[in-house]
Amino acid sequence: MSSCALVSLLLAGTSCFAIKHLDYHQSRIEDDSFAHFYQSRRPKVVSDVAQEVLDEKYSDIEFLDLSHNYVRDTGVGILRETLWKSGKLPALRELDLSYNEIGSQGLPSFKEILEREAFQYLNIVRNPAATVESKSFFAGLKEDHLKKLIWIPEKCLEERKWIVLLEGRPDLETISDLVSLVHKQYYEKKRAELLSPDESSIDDNNPLNDLSPLALKEEIENLQHLYRQAREGKGEDADTIGFYYWHSWRGVKENKKKALWWFKYAANLGSASGYYDWGLLMEELGQPEEGMRLIEEAATRCHFSARERLGWKWDDSAIPGSSPEVVGQ
Repeated sequence: MSSCALVSLLLAGTSCFAIKHLDYHQSRIEDDSFAHFYQSRRPKVVSDVAQEVLDEKYSDIEFLDLSHNYVRDTGVGILRETLWKSGKLPALRELDLSYNEIGSQGLPSFKEILEREAFQYLNIVRNPAATVESKSFFAGLKEDHLKKLIWIPEKCLEERKWIVLLEGRPDLETISDLVSLVHKQYYEKKRAELLSPDESSIDDNNPLNDLSPLALKEEIENLQHLYRQAREGKGEDADTIGFYYWHSWRGVKENKKKALWWFKYAANLGSASGYYDWGLLMEELGQPEEGMRLIEEAATRCHFSARERLGWKWDDSAIPGSSPEVVGQ
């Protein structure tokens, strides 16, 4: 497997490991139509990925993450011919192709995978395909297909402007309610996964294992320094690593679960910034009360932005209170 792909290993049985999660998130994957690049500059292309996924050790993967790349209609066609049309990856439950460049012509390539009974979710959020140009495709989708297709950003659900893609269906009212419910359940499931107890170690969360293919030498050297400092108990450096994970900054791939881990780790080391950023991320994840509790803790530790957020004057005495319990470390 290439250095671009990271895998999650889950114990299967008593003597072997099965790879369940194959991660190509933010791996700069292009369509094969870009093969005219000089070899030294050529990005990873979809056919490379498809051949890697066909390796026997990945035959049991349940989640394939190809989000935040440059996959286009041609690339989706290659994935179809190589993987799901031929019946490969029978255990696949979820395919994430969000934030790519798939157009309306690529949508028919998903027909076979949406027909699979055990398949659960296909995420195509923030692709050109999720626009009115694809109205004819959406008009022909069965109810079972729409239960598996995630195409609406969470922030756009309540506006319901997305209904235009379903107009003309005789079941418009009931199917639009179903689509809304499916998306809400999907996003709640993703939040629950992020907030689930995390007993991983600092070695499991080494940012040097989550580098973007475009990470610069100075960014790598900076991460090496931050990681060493964090291991030595420097809370502010641990918080900085968490910030990089949260915002896909300085050569690190976005990973909110690892961002949470680092913010908790920084808070355990007494970092006010760790508490503050932890609180902000909890708010983003739909936990406003817990987020505010953590922000208040940061304010008692004289964090400037936290005190400004709460309207505390700098001549106020710090409000006494014990630190919140930190779990999962």
